[in-house]
Amino acid sequence: MRKRIQQVKAAMAAHGIHTLLTFDPKNVNYLTGFHTTARPIWQIGRTACLLSADGTWRLFLPAPWDREYAPSPGCETVSYTGGDEGLARALCGHLPTDSRKRTAGDLDAVPAPLYRALNRCGWGDQLTDARLLLARCRMIKSPAEIELLEQAVRLIDLGLKTAGEAVAEGAAEQEVQARVDAAMTLAGSQGCGFTTKVISGPNGSHPHHVAGPRKITAGSAVIVDLSASVSGYESDSARTFLLPPGGGGGGERGDEIRATYGGRREMNGEARAAYAGRREMNGEAWAAYAERQEINGEARAAYAGRQEVNGGAWAAYAGRQEVNGGAWAAYAGRQEINGGARAAYHELLEMHHGITELLLSAGKRMKPGTPIRELHDFLRAELTRLNPAAVQAGTIGHGVGLRAHEYPDLTGDCPELLAENMVLAVEPALYVPGRYGIRIENMFHIGPEGAAAMNRYPLNRYDREGDDDGNL
Repeated sequence: MRKRIQQVKAAMAAHGIHTLLTFDPKNVNYLTGFHTTARPIWQIGRTACLLSADGTWRLFLPAPWDREYAPSPGCETVSYTGGDEGLARALCGHLPTDSRKRTAGDLDAVPAPLYRALNRCGWGDQLTDARLLLARCRMIKSPAEIELLEQAVRLIDLGLKTAGEAVAEGAAEQEVQARVDAAMTLAGSQGCGFTTKVISGPNGSHPHHVAGPRKITAGSAVIVDLSASVSGYESDSARTFLLPPGGGGGGERGDEIRATYGGRREMNGEARAAYAGRREMNGEAWAAYAERQEINGEARAAYAGRQEVNGGAWAAYAGRQEVNGGAWAAYAGRQEINGGARAAYHELLEMHHGITELLLSAGKRMKPGTPIRELHDFLRAELTRLNPAAVQAGTIGHGVGLRAHEYPDLTGDCPELLAENMVLAVEPALYVPGRYGIRIENMFHIGPEGAAAMNRYPLNRYDREGDDDGNL
């Protein structure tokens, strides 16, 4: 904690700030170690921290709750009564009287009643906004913070494993959610950063839908997005589970699914682009989906080397034949089985695989010094290439720490560079309105040489746990 305080004081000095006030419970936790989920603020009263360049370090707690907490060595506890008015009076009694000593605070966490009370004490309008200063300090994690986040990730890996076992045809979304939450709580999770999401089929096309009574159906995609908390530090990850047509949870038709995924591997140290299976030949990427050859001076139709046979043109895209009067489905030679088209399910497989490969590629690009906006632009462009018609979520990645979502956000205008000991969640996703959504999210710790995936649960449940094809 002492090292953290020195880091914040250095940032204050760099911005010409003498005294720093924090009101956000997460910032108070960051600067004092005080953390509780037992009682909400509206029940016990607000907390605050005051840190100044002259060595003052105080935690403000409402009476009598101050008796329940022993602060970090060197941090004084100040008790107050009288709600927001009482807190404002207590704070103003410890603020500098010299107007040249600049005072700042996390103004986004100051509610209107407290702000008005501070104004009556002559301080509301005198506060400089320190949100970015605190956010940038929290952005770089200490070894102790990394350890807590790793514990929180282990809990969501357990939650994802539980989800993989619970997602099955006929199970209700709420049933899966209950099993996931119970597993994480029994293993030590102290709450979560947001409500566990289990959203299936058409519900999955709404990024922020929550679990409901809908029954999971065969041939659908099920998004599970969850968070766990350890000593106030929150994790965030997601997976999308696919159920084959005709039923079955994780096991039925598993061989077919594994075959689809297993055909794609890392070759010669480079990930083969799954959607196109491109190969680098003579320094140029041959269009793999067509692999056209010039034969006898004419371009033969690529995908199936089709020939005109008996005067009938063979269908180019999949070498289709008319057999017994029934057309074979083109994209994967799919057959109509029991009257249900398999094409929709294969679309899910292709989208799932494309997003999995994208997340793996993103992880390899995450090196210290890389502009975050470049990572954002790469993810957006690749998602558009996968499915130009699908909807992309507003969030594609963010910092993780005392909150499951914190600074920096992965946006096109983010000014930050990736730095050692950042922890980020990257979550490429696509949503097809009214049909399905696919979201896959991993947490990454940025090391001196690049990013390491913190999750160990595979990106798809069709690979072995810990398999290199399922993680980094």
